[in-house]
Amino acid sequence: MLGLKGRIFLFLAGFVLLLEAVAFGVVYRLISNQESIYINDRLDMASTLFLNYSRNRAEFLEDFVGKIAKNSQLPQLLQGDKQRLVAELNAHREQIEADIAIAISANGTVIGEVVKRVSGQGDHDAQSGFEEGRLGQQPVIPEGTYFYSLYNGIYQLSIASLQFENKFIGWIAFGYLIDDQFAQGVSFATDLITRVLLQESDGWRLLASSSFEGLKGVSVSEVLQGDLSEDVVATHLKLGYVDGRQLIVVFHGFKDKLFSAVHQFSSGLILFGVFLLVFGLGVAYALTVVFVKPVNLLLEGIRNSDLKEGDDWKGMIGSAREISCLGNEFARMRTELEAKEKEIDYRASHNLLTHLPNRSRLVFEINQLVNTDMPVFGLFQVGVGNMHEVNDTLGHKVGDEVIKEVAVRLLAIDFIDFVAHLGTVQFACIMNEVDEFKVAARVKSLLRQFEEPFVHRNISLQLHIRIGVALYPAHGEEAFVLMQKSDAALHMAQKEKLAYQLYDEALDVNAVYRLKLMNDIKQAIIKSQLILYYQPKINLKNRRVEQLEALVRWQHPKLGMIPPDDFIGICEQVGQINLLTMWVIREALHQCSLFQKKGFDLSISVNISAENLKDPSFCDAVLNILGAYDLPLNVLCLEITESAVVENDVLVNQVLTRLKSKGIRLSIDDYGTGYSSLAQLKRLPVHELKIDKAFVMKLPYDEGDRIITHSTIELAHNMGLSVVAEGVESQEAIDWLAEQGCEMAQGYHICRPKPAEELEDWLLRSDYFELNDLQVPHCKMIGD
Repeated sequence: MLGLKGRIFLFLAGFVLLLEAVAFGVVYRLISNQESIYINDRLDMASTLFLNYSRNRAEFLEDFVGKIAKNSQLPQLLQGDKQRLVAELNAHREQIEADIAIAISANGTVIGEVVKRVSGQGDHDAQSGFEEGRLGQQPVIPEGTYFYSLYNGIYQLSIASLQFENKFIGWIAFGYLIDDQFAQGVSFATDLITRVLLQESDGWRLLASSSFEGLKGVSVSEVLQGDLSEDVVATHLKLGYVDGRQLIVVFHGFKDKLFSAVHQFSSGLILFGVFLLVFGLGVAYALTVVFVKPVNLLLEGIRNSDLKEGDDWKGMIGSAREISCLGNEFARMRTELEAKEKEIDYRASHNLLTHLPNRSRLVFEINQLVNTDMPVFGLFQVGVGNMHEVNDTLGHKVGDEVIKEVAVRLLAIDFIDFVAHLGTVQFACIMNEVDEFKVAARVKSLLRQFEEPFVHRNISLQLHIRIGVALYPAHGEEAFVLMQKSDAALHMAQKEKLAYQLYDEALDVNAVYRLKLMNDIKQAIIKSQLILYYQPKINLKNRRVEQLEALVRWQHPKLGMIPPDDFIGICEQVGQINLLTMWVIREALHQCSLFQKKGFDLSISVNISAENLKDPSFCDAVLNILGAYDLPLNVLCLEITESAVVENDVLVNQVLTRLKSKGIRLSIDDYGTGYSSLAQLKRLPVHELKIDKAFVMKLPYDEGDRIITHSTIELAHNMGLSVVAEGVESQEAIDWLAEQGCEMAQGYHICRPKPAEELEDWLLRSDYFELNDLQVPHCKMIGD
């Protein structure tokens, strides 16, 4: 049986062991919890920082390429000296240290490029060439920033279109190579190895890596499937596709390396624990020796001693303090990680310019309203229409101040419950308890906030605000649906220059339909899906057909027959109007030549666009076609709308003058709808006016239309012009027009537009035509 000394020693030794066990248990749990949190935070931080790094570089490229496309000499050089073009490209490339710069013509051919090469000694130089590149394989190259495969490498390219004298002439692109520098963008902040890989048929190709040491045995498939060993941490992001191949970035590392400092500290802590254990046992033994002394001697010794109470427990107290310090260190680490996480969350959910919530936060807010059963609310998307002019004139710094002012004014409106900043010039507002009957009043109150101009250095800037509105639940019950439909409404408001537009189902139908036509129009011209219909015009003096108007139709393989009003504007928008017009002129003159050979002495008229008259080669191209079919010049009459004449008075006047000097007859189409002045008509070098059908169709019973038509005929004759009336729907209209001295007429009462074969049969049967009639071109000056 143990004596008092043994029992006291066992008690104190057990107490020391228990304290150490409890302390090390707490420490181990803290380390384990912090390790898991630290790993997840590091992986999330790496993904977020990499996305921000890639997006920031893309935004930087887009801003730079947009400025270069507008303000540099590249649009002029694209059609001139290629050596100067390459030099200019290289100069701009060096400004941002880009790895590649490319100039592409309107037909998709690469006509100038500069690529930064790295020699074996690590030196950099720029190489240039003019060969066709892969970008040229597409008929219309999308603008924006994308990943492209070029020169056995992957580039992040930003592409912008070029215009010269308001004409689309091609594209320019600047970009950076996906290299090790790209991969190192976030590695320094996360201690993770970053690798960018491209999917190949036989595996994955490494494009860039922040380090080539360590983790060589970790395969991409293990990362993608999550089949990793316990000592490895990894995650990945999908960046997109390049030529159908997936582009990803992988972050990975060893836990030991990430926690090397912590593990070193843990090793030190273990050694310190062993020391404390030995020291504690020594203290326990010493205390045991003391405690076995007679109680009186012990008490007297303690009372009369210079020792202070607790001096014999300094070792134990010191150990407790170390544990406290360790806890404080982990608490500090946790606090810092939480602060970084909050900052990342803030950046991910807010716009850093205005500090307003961004698109992701708007989606969350809409879902909250839906989940809380809000009966009705409105999503108002607000666009600032004239920011391009502000940025171009006063600079982006002033533009940023204007955007901040827009945010301030929106936040000042008390009936707006939530404001978000979606893009550079686009905001979104949520207004609770708003239905279709309250929209107009809310829009009016919102616009009132922007009546006062923004003033910068005594320059008054009036902001052009457009608003698109979608309502819950009338237009959708999910966030992305409401955002899509309010965005469609905003687009329509901007297009039609409306103060606001409430969403309508027709907007989606028209948008899909127009997008389909935009994608198919070039192939329609190339693959001969277009056909020409011809509508006769009669001479009102002899009531005989003397001219045909060529009208283009699109026989779409899936959508059927498409009228010209649906696709002419699209051709102008996507830069295909010149190709379409030359096809129509060529086909019309070919058919005119066939009619001439059969004894049909008919001239032909073709509608052209104002965009055609901006092309300096247009006149020569028309003359070449006439010469190819050996036709007299006055057999062709070109019709241009009055509105085009009004909008481009000086430029159009110059081109029309040249066309007339070559002997081609000219006509103003749809007269009466373009608000042209008498002074403009007097200066125009044309032969005839074509009265719009809106004033002709109701002639038999509308006194106002008869007054307008009569005045127009007299005005044209006084200015030496002949007159054509379109939209004739009755014999009474024909007789009345003839009495007024109108020279020509066309309309459904005479004949609807027909294909060439059907028209030929109609001519041979018609009272308006005889094969032996002497046909006189109607487009002539009065008195000629």
